[in-house]
Amino acid sequence: EDGFYRVDNSSGHISQIKSGSSFSFMFLHHDGNLIVSSENHLFIFRPPDRFMEIEKKYPEFSSIKSQNINSAVYCGDSVALLGSEDDKGVYSWNFKLHSIDIINSQSASPLKSDIVNTVYKDHSGRIWILSDNSFALYYPENKKLINYKLKNPGTGQPLNLFFDVRETEGSYWLAAYGSGIIELDPDFRIKKIIASAQGMANSGVYKIFPVHDSLLYVTSNNGLCKINVLRNSVTNYFKSDGLHSNAFEEGCGMDKNGKIYAGGLKGFSIINTEYLGPNNQPPDVYFNNVLIQTSHGSADTSNLFMESVVLPPNTLRADIYFCGINYSNPEKTVYAFRIKEQNESWISLGTDNHMVVSGIPPGTYTLQVRAANEDGLWSEPVGLTIHFLPKWYQSDWFKVLIFICLGGILYALYRYRIGQLKKTLVMRTKISQDLHDEVGSSLSGIGLMSELAKQQLKTDNIPEAQNAIDKIIVNADEVLAMMSDIVWAINPKNDTFEKMITRLRSYAQNTTTSHHIVLHFETEENAQQYNLTMQQRKNIYLICKESINNAVRYSGCRNLYFILRRDRNQFYICVRDDGKGFDMEQPSEGNGLQNMRARAKEVKAVLHIESRKEIGTAITVLLRIT
Repeated sequence: EDGFYRVDNSSGHISQIKSGSSFSFMFLHHDGNLIVSSENHLFIFRPPDRFMEIEKKYPEFSSIKSQNINSAVYCGDSVALLGSEDDKGVYSWNFKLHSIDIINSQSASPLKSDIVNTVYKDHSGRIWILSDNSFALYYPENKKLINYKLKNPGTGQPLNLFFDVRETEGSYWLAAYGSGIIELDPDFRIKKIIASAQGMANSGVYKIFPVHDSLLYVTSNNGLCKINVLRNSVTNYFKSDGLHSNAFEEGCGMDKNGKIYAGGLKGFSIINTEYLGPNNQPPDVYFNNVLIQTSHGSADTSNLFMESVVLPPNTLRADIYFCGINYSNPEKTVYAFRIKEQNESWISLGTDNHMVVSGIPPGTYTLQVRAANEDGLWSEPVGLTIHFLPKWYQSDWFKVLIFICLGGILYALYRYRIGQLKKTLVMRTKISQDLHDEVGSSLSGIGLMSELAKQQLKTDNIPEAQNAIDKIIVNADEVLAMMSDIVWAINPKNDTFEKMITRLRSYAQNTTTSHHIVLHFETEENAQQYNLTMQQRKNIYLICKESINNAVRYSGCRNLYFILRRDRNQFYICVRDDGKGFDMEQPSEGNGLQNMRARAKEVKAVLHIESRKEIGTAITVLLRIT
């Protein structure tokens, strides 16, 4: 800000050569002249202390002699590109032809902005022109220029204030003030952004200095940042580490022979990067304190060599403290922990050297802690065995007691259920016996007495009375048959398909034989052993019986087919004849079909009735089982 200085490298002595002006940039021209830019004029400096106005040596600078430049790169052996600090774009100086052209927003290949923060030549010979809101790539061989704008992929916000660019193997690095360091791939796509959230002391960055492909040094307005791009680790250095101050400046910085020269407020620093190599010594980790808070007070245990700790049943929380001894940079030591029995993944604690344990079920656990130094080198984990004693209601004997009580309750419910089933079976057996013995015998007696009365009336030749007696006999037989079916259905001994099939086979044989019909009865063995409920057995039996009866009485068939199959969780029952069939569109005079549909619906079965004239009728029942 206040002049031009010489530094004697051998003695370290600093002397002022020129005062009264602010100087911002200088570069060594091919002819050996040092071109110096001040706030109001361009000069040529010749040691030891001579300043010459630039237009006296290079007349082509007459039109821009009062301009301030902030950067310079050479293109080939005849052209130098100079960045304008006065928002004029880029000056293209052909020092062999003694001419100066301007590359700006008015050029044939225009810049997005005439603000130039720096120009940089990469290994491919392209010129990077960095501006506030964009950057451009200039190709000297054909004078082509391409502008680029970047957005933060996480927030979608524009990235601005590009102050510097450098390259490493496979990547370009942009310093964007306020956003941090941006890594670009060879196609200029953002690979990642390193900023305060990733450990940098400040995102207000200025200059980038690659030491090699894995290590970058970055100046900022709050310290010097060393970034290991392979480990994704950041180490920060401040005035307390030996810097001139924590603040650097936008345009001040260069690297040469392994040293970085960078300045700002209150001076400048010469940084020897050989002394800032990686810390290859991981921290030594110890558990040093456990603070146990219980409902009756607190207890404090301090022991660097503790291996286990017991937490009583009334523990409210336990604070466990540890330390990672790092002599190089203790403030940058970070920690991570895991409880092996709960999670194999490591949980980061940052620089916090303690953790709180609470709400963990009783048992024995292994707490492991490790620490990393400022270069991301992790120590071997150390372990602490923690015994959480159970509360009375969490103890094993209490769990056994609960298990015994639950077992007793379940057994009592089981016995009660068995007793109820037995009572039901006894009741069903008694009902079937009573129906058979009392009602059955009474109906049989009615039939017998009706037959005797009929014989007597024949003798007396009374036709009307004979007809009435015939109806009584028929009705009594039908009631007796129905009662027999009900008695059979109620009896718990018949709760299988096998018993139902046996009864249906007997009924079908008796019925078809008297009508000279050939019976085809087909059943699968694996289907007959399945138990049915009383309701299922009764309804399926009556549907099949009605189907057989209708086929025998009305179809005029020669063959009657009965089929029973089982397919996984479904039973297939079909009664089919080869009779004359009937018109399913015509209303039925009886209630047989409606009754069959109602019975199927009651047991959640599917009933299909198909009949075609001169072909026959097929009645199919599909019963799903669980």
